[in-house]
Formats: sequence, structure tokens, C-alpha cells
Amino acid sequence: MPNYRAPGVYIDENTGNPPSVTDVPTAIPVFIGYTAMAQMDLENDLILKPTQINSMYEFEQFFGGPQVEQLGIHPTHEGDGHFTQASLAEPNLSYFLYHAMQMFFANGGGKCYVVSVGLYQEAPGIYLVGGGDASPMESRYGLYDGLVAAEMEDEPTLIVIPEAVKLTSAEYQTLMQAALEQCHKLQDRMVIIDVYDGDKSLTDAELQTNRELWGDSYLSYGAAYYPFIKTTLHHPSAADEYLVLPPSSAVAGVYAASDRNHGVWKAPANVSLASVIEPRVTIDKAAQARLNIDPTTGKSINAIRAFAGKGTLIWGARTLAGNDNEWRYVSVRRFSNLLEESIKKSSQWVVFEPNEAATWVRLRGMIENYLVQKWREGALMGTSIQQAFFVRCGLGATMTAQDILEGRINLEMGVALLRPAEFRLIRISYRLQTP
Repeated sequence: MPNYRAPGVYIDENTGNPPSVTDVPTAIPVFIGYTAMAQMDLENDLILKPTQINSMYEFEQFFGGPQVEQLGIHPTHEGDGHFTQASLAEPNLSYFLYHAMQMFFANGGGKCYVVSVGLYQEAPGIYLVGGGDASPMESRYGLYDGLVAAEMEDEPTLIVIPEAVKLTSAEYQTLMQAALEQCHKLQDRMVIIDVYDGDKSLTDAELQTNRELWGDSYLSYGAAYYPFIKTTLHHPSAADEYLVLPPSSAVAGVYAASDRNHGVWKAPANVSLASVIEPRVTIDKAAQARLNIDPTTGKSINAIRAFAGKGTLIWGARTLAGNDNEWRYVSVRRFSNLLEESIKKSSQWVVFEPNEAATWVRLRGMIENYLVQKWREGALMGTSIQQAFFVRCGLGATMTAQDILEGRINLEMGVALLRPAEFRLIRISYRLQTP
């Protein structure tokens, strides 16, 4: 209490509200790829600079439009000097990013980041060409350089690199493993992976080759989707030619819409993809069984399937860690990321606070209130708070006297996370009428 020395009325402001945890955004992808331009104020000033956008209009404003590709025309020679029945070869896009952004916004995407690694001048590559001292006009950057740039941006929670499938298999392997490593290092994002050669019907051996390309580390931070999708988007030079694209950007849009409508703890599956005509490859139940569960590596691949009357659906919700009971599902991994990142950022006030019981009680209460809210929202299992989570923090519980002397506060938290119900068994019994 201040020592007042003169008669009068005094106001002593005292904040009675305890600190609280605020959710961080959960579905903000960073897209990495090549663009027509990369300019806000000066020429090429957005190359390798993560740039926030909220619409396709903003993308075109800063990064331009699609690459206009040449089409192969195959006329039929009539023998009299005339050619008729000209047909167009199926377009083979050199760059996917522009159309990938269209699919992201069409499927419910909103705020995101874009990292342009260069202009439509060279074939997609992985590393910087031209030397580190060269200017952006003299150098050609690669998708790996864009991934490194994305690491510097704190807000993204998803990594999407549609043009990774344009690389050689060795370059694709390097890039995907680097993306998984970055996700593990930062622990606040996942990478959505397009299967290499996903526009084709792949044999079991080819699927196994894909699984080997992803490596064996940090698998819970990635989710793979197959096959490519035939979209309603048209080739810039031919209105009757539909584009086939990797599915990662459309999937990222579904993540964003699902988080917004249901919560990050809801599996982003059994959802129809917008602006999609059909999957490039037809997958039946037997084929999906081989994708979903691989007994050797456990690297699950989520299927995109067509169902009569329902359209094209995402029909899988697993991370690459298919054999891991703890981190098998995309929703579990992403909800854990949400909890960890939200609590970490909301508890910065603890730094330099007195390491005493009052601080421990405030910290524990802040996190307990947050988890109660999540339980009431349906994000945690259990019919009671005691079944849903626990939070411990204190001397003799999570800390020793030596911890206090060394300035450490240790907090332990356990949560009962929801798992998707992948397999539903319905038992039907028939009772025959006896004579």
C-alpha cells in the first residue's frame, strides 16, 4: 500500500484478472515456389521474403499470374493438303504455385504466406545457383532456399511446396527430409506432402520408393496425400483443357476450413474437395489398405477418393508415423502443436518472476483454465476434468531445491487427446421366425 501523506481520494490500479492463454492460429500455410513477379516496391524485392496475403487478388498483385505454356497441337492430315481434327496434347505445367493458390482459396483457405524463389525463367530447382554474393537478378534460387527463408517466419503452421514433385527424386528426397527436420526443430508446423509421381497409378514398389524418399526421422510432422487431382481450373491457353495438380494446396485449404468450423482437434478428412472433377487415379478399398497401413515402415499415405453422390473426398487422416500410437493422426499432432505453442507464448510473463509458490500457482491456474476451456469445447476426452487433463507445478512435485537455485520452473501437463474413429464396426443380428 502506498504511503499517502496528505488527505484526499487516491486511485490505486490493481489488475485482478489472472493471466490467460490465447490460441495461436492453427492453419496458416507458407507456400514456396516460382512466380511471374515478386515485387512490392522495387523489382524482385519479395524474392525469398515470406509475404502475408489473404486472397488471390493479393497474390496476383504481388506475384503476378500463371505461366502461359505452349500447347502441342496434333492435326490430322487429310491427304489433299488440308489438316483437320486438330487435337491438343494434355498440358504439362512447368510451375504449379499460381494454380495451387487458386485451389487453396477455393477450398476454404484464408491468411497465408508466400515465398517466391524466383521468376518463370528456369526449371524448378532446389539450391541457389550463381553464388551467395550474386544479386537476385543474377542468381537463381531454389525451393530449398525458400524453405530456409520460411523458417525465419514465426506464424506459419503448415509448409506446402507444390513444385517439389518437379524436382529429381534425389532433390525431392533432400527437400522433404529438410522440411520434416524444420518442423521438428520449430515444433509449430507440419508439412503437407505430395507423393512423387502422384499423377500416375503407382505399384506397391513405387509407393515403397516414395516412403524411402521421406526418410525415417520426424515422421509425425508430415502427412502425405495421393493421388493428384483433376481440377476444374483451365489451362491459360485452352479453356477446354482441365489442369491436373498435386493435392497439397487443396488439402491445406481444407485444414483451414475444418479448423475454422470445427476446431483443430477435428480430423480434416471425409471432406469434399471443391473445384475438383475427380482423382487422377481411382483408389478402391483394397488399394487404400496398402496406402493406409504399411507394416514395414508405417508411413501412411492418405487417399483421395471419389464416392458416388459425394464427390472427391479426403479419405485419410494420418501422419507419416502410421505405426506410432501416440502421433498417428494429423489432428493429434496439430492439436498438440497448438497447445504447446499457445502455452509457450502466453507464459512469457513467467520469465524473471520470483521463483516461488505464488508464481507457480498463477502459472498452473492459467494453464488449467485454458485446458478447461478446451475440454468444454470438446477437444479433450473424459467425462470430467480429472479425466481430461492434469497440470503439476511446484517444489517436491516437479522441482527440486536445486532447480529453484538454478532459476528453473518445471511444469508437467498431461492431456487426453481425441483420436479419429477410423474403423466403425456395426453388428447386426437377425432373428429368424420359428414355426
